[in-house]
Amino acid sequence: MQMENIIALDIGSSKITVAVGEVHEDSIALIGYGVQPAAGVRKGEIIDFENALISVRGALSAAEEMSQVYFQELYLVVTGMHPQAVVNRGKILVANPHEGVSIEDMEEVAAIARNYPLPPDRQILHSIRQWYYLDGQDQVAKPEKIEARNLSLDMLILHVNAGKVRNAARLVKQIGCMEICGRAFSGLCSALAVLTPEQKRTGAVVIDLGAGTTDYFAYSGDVISAAGTFGVGGDHVTNDIAQAFTLPTAQAERLKKNHGSALPTIGSDRELVTLAPEDGFAGMRIRRDALNLVIHARVEETLKLVRESLLRDRAYPQPQARIFLTGGGASMQGICELGQQIFGRPCSVGQAVEFKGASSFLEAPEHAAVLGMLRYAMEHPATHDSGTTWPDRIHREVRRLLKNLGVPT
Repeated sequence: MQMENIIALDIGSSKITVAVGEVHEDSIALIGYGVQPAAGVRKGEIIDFENALISVRGALSAAEEMSQVYFQELYLVVTGMHPQAVVNRGKILVANPHEGVSIEDMEEVAAIARNYPLPPDRQILHSIRQWYYLDGQDQVAKPEKIEARNLSLDMLILHVNAGKVRNAARLVKQIGCMEICGRAFSGLCSALAVLTPEQKRTGAVVIDLGAGTTDYFAYSGDVISAAGTFGVGGDHVTNDIAQAFTLPTAQAERLKKNHGSALPTIGSDRELVTLAPEDGFAGMRIRRDALNLVIHARVEETLKLVRESLLRDRAYPQPQARIFLTGGGASMQGICELGQQIFGRPCSVGQAVEFKGASSFLEAPEHAAVLGMLRYAMEHPATHDSGTTWPDRIHREVRRLLKNLGVPT
């Protein structure tokens, strides 16, 4: 793939999103995108191959038509419940203590820290250097040339279910024999989209509130301090509303988006929301304060799960740090106020930074992950799946030539 154009795919629980970026010197220009309702996907994982294939193909076709870029390879956002994080520490004796830590020492300890035993069905997605320790005491980000006898390193390892990743690769490959040339955790992608270098230095936590899952990614002193995911998202809020008021799922979702708030104090106690009759649904009137109490309980629980994980990982944000919310749930009324109450830190909706193009797409917080994948692709060279064969590549090239000639493929 020419680095001038990057294609990113996010297979989400509620929608499939494709973004096409054109790399500029200081920014990325969004030149095309496609969004399709997700079918055959639950919590970001494929459960019905054929239906998922239809949804992904539709999003790719729309993005290809808008951008006028022929897709051969793409980068995949990895989401769902299967990504897990663990911190592994490596330790070595410095080769020449009096000369200080060398680059070779740093690479050696990184290799040891990266060597974390995983079950056969798991594979490493990211291995991220956190803090170095000199003689077991001093915490430093860059130990090179500093005198020490022992060097340790904490490595944040994000690992995934290998079979679920292969399912996504198989689905993409079936669409014109395309390749996945890179993958990244959705929480990391969201952070890359909305955080500035200064925010990473002062400290920030990005919480992506998706339909099926909630991801978080934290920075402290320009070091990635924690990451994780929970199998709780906006769909759970919708289900809570449906059960509490005996509503069909479609009406519960509409009620949540149009009238709901994460704060229980919004609206007067007696304010009523009217749901019109529709498709066999007889209609209903619901007190808004009761609706918000249901929403508040689930959203508060979700944000507290993130808070407790950050405390457990000793990655709770410093007072000067900020909380940024992305994903579809970030658009909910009252969500930032609730976030500030729970974390005790300023909380706001994350906005994509250093992107150009369609403002309506760039400003929507639910697109943070796919946009961040474009930035990740800029910073990381492509690594192709080993299963690609020459016939596959020939097939793609023939398809490209036929398309240029106007021949349907």
